[in-house]
Amino acid sequence: MFVFAAAFLLRPATGQNPAELFSKAPPDVEEALRARVSAFFQAQVEGKFRQGEQYVAEDSKDSYYEMNKTKYLKFEIRNINYSDNFTKAVVLVLAQAYVVIPGFEGKAAPLPVKSNWILANGQWCWHVDPADLKMTPFGKMNPGPYPDAKAAGPSTTSQPATVESVLSGIRVNKGTAQLKFKEASSDQIEIANGLSGTLSVTLNPIDVPGLRIKFNPAEMKQGEKTVVSFHYEPQGTTPPSGIRIYLIVNPIHYVIPIYVTFQ
Repeated sequence: MFVFAAAFLLRPATGQNPAELFSKAPPDVEEALRARVSAFFQAQVEGKFRQGEQYVAEDSKDSYYEMNKTKYLKFEIRNINYSDNFTKAVVLVLAQAYVVIPGFEGKAAPLPVKSNWILANGQWCWHVDPADLKMTPFGKMNPGPYPDAKAAGPSTTSQPATVESVLSGIRVNKGTAQLKFKEASSDQIEIANGLSGTLSVTLNPIDVPGLRIKFNPAEMKQGEKTVVSFHYEPQGTTPPSGIRIYLIVNPIHYVIPIYVTFQ
């Protein structure tokens, strides 16, 4: 690593942001990571989950075996953040997959997939931090000892949360935003958080000139809501009569399809 650092000091100034010299990975490191990430996710696309095992760190293989697998339709590496002198990385992939959402069955939606990668024996490997295993939509869980059913007597605890009960805690007041294409116009949609953890909302990339979408606030604690504001300013071209966008609720990666119409 000393040779690498010295090489930077000897390079002539090229107008590059000095901060980038220490945050941007060397080309060979970037290329190696992208190759391994692509191979891992391609195995998920092809449904060859056993082949994906070769890209998993040894201490994370149990987690990989036990996790629910998703057969993606396609994927794209969108962002990489390095740490620990380019030996660790967090990779954000935008994948396409079929989702089970009422009124949206049988259709594909973009899903942001974040994964951790580490250098192990000279190879980039998919990795699970043990601390992440305790993270849930309700915050970090620290389970105690398993109770003795005989000693405890009849159970008075509630049933474990199901997918349906979790998703029912996310409430949207409407699924369509209506705008006018000949004049400036606005509309709003409200999303309420009925879960006990903090949720954040993001948006898949869109390309409609003059259309702006904002979240206020971008994060919701339990009992709070966010207002999704849609505003359109005519740009001299006619927008499509309607577009479908996807609001993504994290950290549970719940996708909310919204239809935006221009009348």
